[in-house]
This record gives sequence, C-alpha cells and structure tokens, in this order.
Amino acid sequence: DDEATGDAMLSVERIAELGAAEQFILTVTETGFGKRSSAYEYRRTGRGGQGLTAHGLGGR
Repeated sequence: DDEATGDAMLSVERIAELGAAEQFILTVTETGFGKRSSAYEYRRTGRGGQGLTAHGLGGR
C-alpha cells in the first residue's frame, strides 16, 4: 500500500538541468504558420517507423 498519489517533486537544480538539455522543433507550413514544440512531445521511432504528424498547424 505504498502507492504514490501526489505529484513527484523535482529539485530546482534538476528542473534547470532538464531545461538546459531540452531541444525544440520549429515547424513552418507553406502558408507561413509556425509552431515551436518541445522534442519531448514526440516519441522515438525505430528504423521501420512511418514518421510522425505534427498537429495544430491549420490555417486560422
């Protein structure tokens, strides 16, 4: 019965370390819309992967 029910706590140093190592992906459409997203939002695929689709870039 030692299940954790709260949020995990990270130290300030660990948060700064993760922030410094974070990489971003900039996606730009043909019509000029752009989206900057964290590389952590995308899963890694193997050699047989079909690629990933970035959502939320439709015209406004």
